[in-house]
Amino acid sequence: MVEKKRSNLSKKVSVSILSIIILSAVIFYAGYTYGISYGSGLPSSIIQSGSMVDGYSYVIFTDGVTYWAKNGATGAIDYESSNATYLIQSVFNNYPQKVLFKAGVFDLNGGTVTANVPIVIEGEGIKSVILQGTLKIQGVDCNGVTWIYNQNIVRNLKFNSTGDIINVWYVNVTQGIIEQNVFWKTSFALQAPQVRLTDSLSIYVQDNWFDGYNCQILKIDGTHAWLPFHYILRNAFGSTLLGVFPDATGEPWKVAAIYIEAANNVYTLIQNNVGFLNPKEIFVFSQSSATMIYDNEIECGEGNYAIWLKSDSNKVKNNIITLSPSSLGAICIYYNATTPLYYNEIIGNNIFSSDADYGIFMGASYYSQVSGNTIFGKNGIYLYSCGYCQVIDNIYRKIGDTSDFALQEAGASAYNVIIGMYARTGYIYIIDPAVTKVNLSWNGTTWIS
Repeated sequence: MVEKKRSNLSKKVSVSILSIIILSAVIFYAGYTYGISYGSGLPSSIIQSGSMVDGYSYVIFTDGVTYWAKNGATGAIDYESSNATYLIQSVFNNYPQKVLFKAGVFDLNGGTVTANVPIVIEGEGIKSVILQGTLKIQGVDCNGVTWIYNQNIVRNLKFNSTGDIINVWYVNVTQGIIEQNVFWKTSFALQAPQVRLTDSLSIYVQDNWFDGYNCQILKIDGTHAWLPFHYILRNAFGSTLLGVFPDATGEPWKVAAIYIEAANNVYTLIQNNVGFLNPKEIFVFSQSSATMIYDNEIECGEGNYAIWLKSDSNKVKNNIITLSPSSLGAICIYYNATTPLYYNEIIGNNIFSSDADYGIFMGASYYSQVSGNTIFGKNGIYLYSCGYCQVIDNIYRKIGDTSDFALQEAGASAYNVIIGMYARTGYIYIIDPAVTKVNLSWNGTTWIS
C-alpha cells in the first residue's frame, strides 16, 4: 500500500516537473521573440524568422521614418538611416546582385542613386513600393570596341516624380529589362524623360504604365557608333499637358512619348503599346533608321503628328491611330525638302484622322511603300516630292462635310505607282499622269484603269 502511494506521488512529481519545463520554454520563446521583434525597434514582420524572401543580396524596408537594409547572406542589418538616398546608395556601393524593396515610400528628396550592373532591383509590388527620385543603372563604357553583356532588371516599382528628374536612367548598359513599373509625374513644367536609355543596347521596356506631364516619356540617345536593338513592348502611355507647347515648326520632340534621338539608335521595335496622349503630344518621334512600329493603339494629335519619322528603312504596320481635331496628321515620314529618305513602309494601318491636314504625309521619300491602309478623315495620302514610291490598295473615306483629297502629289513628285486606290468621295490629284502611273483606282466619280 505504501509502495503504491509512493509510485503515484512520483508520477505526480514527474508530471509537474514536465509541465514546468514546457511552460518555461513557452515563456522563454515568447520573450525571445518579443525582444527580437520589438526590443530592437525594427518592424517584426520584416525580421521574424522565415519572413524574408530568399535569394536577395539585400532587402530594404522602412517604417516611414527610418530605413533599414538587411543582408540576405548573413541576416544582419548592415545599414540603418533616416536618409533613404544614403542608405540605398550604401547598398548599391556593395555591388549587390539582387535587391528587394519592401512596401513603403522611399523618398530621395530629388537626388539620384546609382547602381552598377549586373543587378536586379525589384519591388514587393507596384501598388506598395514608391521610389521618389532618380535611379541610375550604370554599365561598363566599352568605347565602341566590345560590348560586355550585363543583364539587369528593374521590376515592380512605382516611380513618383514632382520635379525635373529622370526616374530610371540606363547608361552604357546591355540586356536591360524595365518591366511592370509605374511612372508618375505631377509637375506641369517641361521635364526630363521618365526613362532614358543612353549609350545602351538590347534594352526591353515592357508592361509598364507611364503617365507623364510635359515631358518625353521614354528617350533613347547616345554617342556610340552602334546602339541597336531596343524593344518597347506592351506599355501604356498616358499624358497631360497644360500651358504653351512647342508646335510642329518648333521642337515637337520635347513632348514626344517615345523620342529616339540619334541616327545610331537603330532597330527599335515598338509593338503592342497603348497611347492615350494629350492632343499635342507625339507618340513616336524618331531620327534613327529601322524603327519598327507595329500593332499599337494611339490617340493623340492636334498640332502634331502621331508618328513622325525622319530617317530611312522604317516600318509602320497595323496600328490604329485616332487623332484629335486640328491635327497635322497620323503618320509623317519627312526630314526636309533637301534630304531624301529611302525604303520606308507604311502598311495596314487604320487611321481616324478627323479634320487633320493629312492622313499620311510622305515627303522627299524614294523607293517607299504605302499599302493596305484605311483612312477615315478629311484628307488622305499626301506625297511631297516623292519618287519611285508604290501606293497600293489603300482605302479613303471622308469624315465630315468637306474633303480635299484622297491622294495628292505635290512638289517634285514623279515616277510613283498608284494601284487600287479606292477614294470614295475623295479625289486623286496627279502632277503628271505620263510619269506617275495610276491603275485600278476609283477617283471619286470614275475608275482609272
